[in-house]
Amino acid sequence: MSTIAQLLETDEINSKQTSTTLLRELDTEIPDIFEHVELLFKAFAEVAGDSDEHLIDELRSLATELGLSDQGLHARIESDDSHPRIVLARRIFGKAWARQASRIVFSLCWRQFRWGATDLRRLRVVAAEGYLRQQAESVALLQLFEEDPEIAAQWMSLETRESGRQFFRSTQSALKDRLRRLGLDRPYEIGSAVALHVRYASSVRGHWNIPGYGGLKDQDVDPDDLFSYHLALTYFVQTEHTVLRALSGGFPECDTVSWRTTLDEFGNRVATFWRRLELKYPDRAVQRHET
Repeated sequence: MSTIAQLLETDEINSKQTSTTLLRELDTEIPDIFEHVELLFKAFAEVAGDSDEHLIDELRSLATELGLSDQGLHARIESDDSHPRIVLARRIFGKAWARQASRIVFSLCWRQFRWGATDLRRLRVVAAEGYLRQQAESVALLQLFEEDPEIAAQWMSLETRESGRQFFRSTQSALKDRLRRLGLDRPYEIGSAVALHVRYASSVRGHWNIPGYGGLKDQDVDPDDLFSYHLALTYFVQTEHTVLRALSGGFPECDTVSWRTTLDEFGNRVATFWRRLELKYPDRAVQRHET
């Protein structure tokens, strides 16, 4: 059997059996925590999906007021028309376009969670940490889009490497500042260090030596010492809680009492996992990432 075929077979066993057993050694409820996060993303998506309807209604009202069709109003928006109502329509259209970009970034963030969670179940911790880095960037962008729709328009229009570099240079300072304010700078930096750049830290979890050859394991979990795996899992779900709380900064109308209560309940569940970790490994240093 080829190495690739063996890896695919091992992935199937780990995702369905091995990881469940290893996770339950920390807490019997942990294998279900990923489904909990998935349901929270789904609940948020159902509200955020219609979050620009009021903007569309405002544009239609302006079109009716001006005696224009939807297409006619759009043509006036795209022109240099300085009529006050067209200026207003242009601003509303910019917000609606930004919300379209936000829905795309939210979908990316949701997928990044799914990919990270499934890699954890395959016992690939380093890969999962890389997805946390991408999620941190996603929610920071969402909040920047909400504050300045022009940033969203720029993001949607990136087509060349040079435009991508220019966008990075123009937004990086604000993005890093937002990450710090959200408490997501740590997963951003850790993910960059261990997963998205070629650094020694990327090899530490899976390092092993064969005489005359240096190699890396595909599953970076030590079955004889599960502390690192359990810590990574708990840190992962803690970061998901932070990410979910930050989403409403890009969709303010979703920041309801009900949503906050739901997240508080999830936060309590995550706190339980931290306590389990501390009880199971009382002599190991556990640094919580409080948010």
